[in-house]
Amino acid sequence: MPVPQRGTMVPYPVMIEKDFHIKSEPLWYVPEDIRNRMLLDYKGDAEYTHFLLCGFYCLVAITFLLIFGIAVYLREEFTYSYTIVGFAVATVLIYGGIWLAKAYYLANHLITGLMGVLCLFLFYSGGTENTGLLYYFIFPLVALFLQGTRTGVISVIVLMLLTSFMQSSGVFGFDTEKYSDVLFIRMLSIYLIISILSFIFSYFRHRAEQALLLIENDLRQMTFGDMETGVANRALLDKLLHAEINRIKRYGSVCTILFVENDQGHALVGRFGTDYLEQMQNMFARVFTTRLRMQDIPGRWDGQRYMLLLPETPVEGAKLLTQRLLKEFPANALNLRGAIVHPTVSIGGVQIRGDEEPWRILLEADDNLQKARQKGGNQAVLS
Repeated sequence: MPVPQRGTMVPYPVMIEKDFHIKSEPLWYVPEDIRNRMLLDYKGDAEYTHFLLCGFYCLVAITFLLIFGIAVYLREEFTYSYTIVGFAVATVLIYGGIWLAKAYYLANHLITGLMGVLCLFLFYSGGTENTGLLYYFIFPLVALFLQGTRTGVISVIVLMLLTSFMQSSGVFGFDTEKYSDVLFIRMLSIYLIISILSFIFSYFRHRAEQALLLIENDLRQMTFGDMETGVANRALLDKLLHAEINRIKRYGSVCTILFVENDQGHALVGRFGTDYLEQMQNMFARVFTTRLRMQDIPGRWDGQRYMLLLPETPVEGAKLLTQRLLKEFPANALNLRGAIVHPTVSIGGVQIRGDEEPWRILLEADDNLQKARQKGGNQAVLS
């Protein structure tokens, strides 16, 4: 291969041009489609979702009970038919009561309890041609899936003990000769095998769910944006606060932090719930977006308390900003189920000093916030 002479141009390969653009969005910006998708997941109520799942199970179970009840009635086994239909009607009524009371967590135990009672009844009566024992093989799956590993295991053991007690003692006039010992032992053996397999499945399903929750929590810690509000999250605020403190120590620059919190927060949450929270979060994000400079960093510190990190801003400049914010929030009215509310905020701030620990700076800012609230709200205290 010839060596190029000095002074000659060496043809380098042409690099593929990529569409690089400097984004104007802040560091904590979360794309709208991702944010909406995550919000839908966060707003989902786990208990209510499980309640709907139990409702679907109820619908299937009630449908089969009614079909069996009608079939048994046509065979003129009226007592058996009325009992099955009674189970279906009781399930509908109790499930409706749980829905009206919004005690969704009871649905899991209701379905498991009714299934256990139905198994005991079919064991006692024998069902059609003594096939009632077959329903026992469904119970471990239902109990461990709906009630979880611990409570489900207890339900499985209790049903097995009650059944064994009925078979051995003949309580309530039960005919102990209805089932042969061989049939009963084999039924219990299969019941235990299904219970063990159901327990293993439920255990590893629970571990997988826990792992997913941990991964989700880790992802939240790694991201910079707060999904619900669209501003910076606490993890980013903490990192930037430490960076500003180190910069002040090194270069002698100035920076002020502000804590901003709604005055009517707790009262309005108790009265209007999520309706208030959503509107107030949107208001905070809108006000911060329109009233702050590009270099200022708004973030959600915890709950309804927000932090504003104002680089290159002395406390005198921060006071001018607080006056604008105190006027801005009451000017935005919230319509909460027909009630018009003009929210106010309290602000506590402090100019960062490079010779102090971060927790002391945050404590002083929080103390100033409490002082502003004690003055009646819609006040600002800075130091």
